[in-house]
Amino acid sequence: MQRHSKQGNSEITRMQADAEGQDVSPHTKITRLLSMEWLLRSLQAAVILGVPDALKQGPLHFSDLAQAVKADPDRLRRVLQALAAHGIFSEDVRTGVYSHNSVSICLISDHPTKVAA
Repeated sequence: MQRHSKQGNSEITRMQADAEGQDVSPHTKITRLLSMEWLLRSLQAAVILGVPDALKQGPLHFSDLAQAVKADPDRLRRVLQALAAHGIFSEDVRTGVYSHNSVSICLISDHPTKVAA
């Protein structure tokens, strides 16, 4: 079972609703902003560790990926689960194997778009 960007798409829809001035409680706005900051920090950590480049050759189990980037396996898995839930990287939830998708591939250091530069 792959974790894809369905939740990521719903987050985009929620952000669009906020931008369009639809009724959202102050508590909800703050919660969403905090969630976005946590997601951004997770993405930053993955890029700094070199996760996109480590997955360049193909899918890896989270423990092998952690070894490749010299990270704590449990912490890395939590970061990757959050990112995969928002459509950044793909996760096989049964096996713990992570791979690139159309979003995360742009984070590779030598990708033509230089998103992560």
